[in-house]
Amino acid sequence: MRAALDPAAVGGPPAGTVRIGGPAELVALRVLPLLAPAAARGLRLRVSAAPVAGQLELLAAGEVDLVVSEVRPAGRELAATPVAREGPVLVGPPSLAATVEPGWLAEDPAAALAHLPLVGYAADLPGVREYWLREFGARPANPVAVTVPDLRAVLAAVAAGAGVSVLPRHVAAPALSAGLVERLHTPAAARPETLFLAVRGGALVHPPLAWVHERLRTRLARGGGG
Repeated sequence: MRAALDPAAVGGPPAGTVRIGGPAELVALRVLPLLAPAAARGLRLRVSAAPVAGQLELLAAGEVDLVVSEVRPAGRELAATPVAREGPVLVGPPSLAATVEPGWLAEDPAAALAHLPLVGYAADLPGVREYWLREFGARPANPVAVTVPDLRAVLAAVAAGAGVSVLPRHVAAPALSAGLVERLHTPAAARPETLFLAVRGGALVHPPLAWVHERLRTRLARGGGG
């Protein structure tokens, strides 16, 4: 069954419509690049980008077909397939990266990074705070330069030199590849995160949805695009 649904093993997607929901940054930067080429081959996509909680309610109500979620959905009516992905990255512009002393970073990373201003998604800096606690064992004492409730805007502020931030790999990857930002710290151990592909129970009998689900399952897992 899985081989029949593998995107690499079939000529193209089945014709039909699939309604997809998920967080705006994730949909824009990871989901659509994987699925948009199929739209030229008969697959119709109806995409909504909004907070996951509301999307899961729409899924349960039958108003969307699949939600890419950062949290495991609750409720017996929904089925969730976990997909591992690379964990978040601490990034900053080259101008600030150059001010970090490598030896001090290796010995006491929190202290070596303490002079760097932070850019966050919200005033309580959830992603930054979690990274600091997990990797450095302390809350960040750094000054906060910018907060903006959009991860793409956080990345833009970092690339412009406003400060440093912790971002999902899929958000930071284009700027890392272009040299607009640099990775400031590498965890001693890989800490993959998990996405969930949520559908209603039994819904994968529908070929267009099954094709989309399998493509996202295989491509998101290895971080691939196209």
